[in-house]
Amino acid sequence: MVYTLKVYNDAIKFIEAIQKGTEIISKLLYSKNRMEVLEAMNFFVLTDAYGIENSNLGIKKMLHLIWMGGSNDEGNSISNHLVNSYNTLFLTTPEKISTLEKNAFIAKNLIKLTYDTSMADLASLEKLLCAMYEKDFINESVVNILWQIYTFKEKDFSKKQRCGAIIVIGMISFIDSEIAVKGIDALLKVGLGKKGREDLMLAKYSCIALQRIVPMSKIEKNERNRAMRKNKLLDVNKENEALERLSKMIYLYNEDAEWFSVAEQAINAIYCITSNANTTCSEIIKKKIRAVFENPKEEEKQVIGLSQLLFIVGHISIKTIVHLEKCEAIFKKRKIELEMENAKSKKKNKNSAEDDLEMIGATTEDDFTEVINEVRENELLYGTSSILARFGPLVKEICSKEEKYQDKMLQRSAVLCMCKFMCVSKRYCEDNLDLLVYIMENSPDPVIRSNAVLSLGDMAVCFNNLVDEKTDNLYGCLLDKDLMVQKTCMMTVTFLILAGQVKVKGQLSQMAKCLENSDPAISDMCRMFFQELATKDNAIYNGFIDIFSGLSNDKEIERDSLKRILRFLIAFITKEKQQKQLADKLVQRLSRAESEEEWKNVAFVLQTLPVKSDQISEALAAKYKSMAAR
Repeated sequence: MVYTLKVYNDAIKFIEAIQKGTEIISKLLYSKNRMEVLEAMNFFVLTDAYGIENSNLGIKKMLHLIWMGGSNDEGNSISNHLVNSYNTLFLTTPEKISTLEKNAFIAKNLIKLTYDTSMADLASLEKLLCAMYEKDFINESVVNILWQIYTFKEKDFSKKQRCGAIIVIGMISFIDSEIAVKGIDALLKVGLGKKGREDLMLAKYSCIALQRIVPMSKIEKNERNRAMRKNKLLDVNKENEALERLSKMIYLYNEDAEWFSVAEQAINAIYCITSNANTTCSEIIKKKIRAVFENPKEEEKQVIGLSQLLFIVGHISIKTIVHLEKCEAIFKKRKIELEMENAKSKKKNKNSAEDDLEMIGATTEDDFTEVINEVRENELLYGTSSILARFGPLVKEICSKEEKYQDKMLQRSAVLCMCKFMCVSKRYCEDNLDLLVYIMENSPDPVIRSNAVLSLGDMAVCFNNLVDEKTDNLYGCLLDKDLMVQKTCMMTVTFLILAGQVKVKGQLSQMAKCLENSDPAISDMCRMFFQELATKDNAIYNGFIDIFSGLSNDKEIERDSLKRILRFLIAFITKEKQQKQLADKLVQRLSRAESEEEWKNVAFVLQTLPVKSDQISEALAAKYKSMAAR
């Protein structure tokens, strides 16, 4: 009995040690060492097989490694290893079951991957599933079962399963549009029919799946209708039915907050499946205006209706700009093709194509770009015949007078609409930029502050020179009291810096401070940011002194945290020449140090750097004696 008890106690200790180990090993998933990352993935595959309770945390965390790609073999091997690991975890079936049972097993596991996921999780999952589909880990029979789960009655499958099924279908349709094409009738009947109106999450992901009926290559060429009808993907009657159902989903009154995400994806779908999207969307706006203003019911419903109207208007304005930019890209591409044809003395295209090319040949790129800019700046938001122009002053009025228009949903919709208008027109952006920054910093609603952060990031891409002076305000949101705003700001600033859209002017210390954020998602995101930044032309070496100065002068950061951050960053400075140059700069700084805390920080960096010399040792000893004598 005593021996048995000892065995049980040892077993419990072993299990507890493994569970604690999973937390430590999960941190290795973002290691700079490729082998550590691969072995960490193998560990979680093994712990899952043995049913270790918290192995799911690591499995979910390693999902984001799918983005580790690039031209080097190391990056590709990590993403490939992840695909194989997920195949083992979720798509490997028991041996002694029928083929049908195996396919059903895989389908249900794929659906479970969509449960309790964030938007970031879903984005990574989509890329992963596309990679798995390309490797034939997901076959046609599995896809058919997913469609069956989506279309069967409630008693057969839960709402959660049905929604998960269409999420997966939409994801793999991204890589193979035929999947969505074959299920077009189901999408219109289920997701955009009665079930969709009762379950808005189902409607949302059905709209996303509907967007995938056109191959991505066709979308890039902006030849939607022509390509669809030529390949018999969507005939005129089916297109009209889809547009009618999408329009109803948008303008029908619904008090569920999920309506906004449905409306967004429905508008996206409209612009995807037809070249006459602007006409359709204008009718939607007019019907919604009549519903809100001509036949107002009680005040609360009118406020909800107005909130929805502003959301519709704002999103349509953005999609219009995207459409114009694609038209411009197509024009330039076709003009280049024409010039190449003429240069090679080839025959001109016949019929209408010949006329198109002759028209293009008579128009310069600058002429076309000038027309597009004219539409953006003077027509959409300021033109006398533009339906969108009616809303510019309205949203500014609502946003600037929060005390008067106190409804939270109305404020959110108005601010979001104003942000989208600001991305459309530089003139409108300039007129409202100070108001947006004020809202971003002072709004009591974290959702509004997050939206303002995201929008300011978008404007930094659209109108870089205009927004450049406001980047300090943007970085300040890393210290927002709300975790959601902090995460949004981290993602936004990460993108802007790595894409070269903003100039870094000493603000990297604020980013580095996030390495010690109490939220693992933020600290992990920050760690990945610096790992990627390290691949950019000596970026961390060039910015180290500024980072060090910013952190050293920050009275709120604890010394242990400071050490961990500096040690992490120093590891990226691997060139001996740079290590010596950095050491020389710090030795000079050491001599000027006035406080004990300052010289301790400099001394820590000098001792952490791999490079050693008598000069460094003598400088440290001399400064120590000087400080001790005080």
